[in-house]
Amino acid sequence: MKFICVFVLAAISSNVWASVNLNHPVTMANKNITTEDALRKIAQQTGVTFKFSHDLHFQKKISMMVKDASLKDVLDFIAVEEQLTWKVIDEHSIQISAVAAK
Repeated sequence: MKFICVFVLAAISSNVWASVNLNHPVTMANKNITTEDALRKIAQQTGVTFKFSHDLHFQKKISMMVKDASLKDVLDFIAVEEQLTWKVIDEHSIQISAVAAK
């Protein structure tokens, strides 16, 4: 029984440590930048790879003025501005998708 508990705990903790660091600081000062360019700059700062769904079309340009904001907060801002969703899919990648129409 103890062996099983230790194994499960080790599996959970390795999964937690192997995840994208959503607290990674992001700094940007850009006006009227495409969302795609903003995500490219975020990828350069954080080492995250963004994977885009096939139905994704960036509609607008956004302005971002952030200093040491968390990756999570920046992605949440972009998601609201562009009506996107995002989710961590492995230790280095985040999936970006369009919000499903209701």
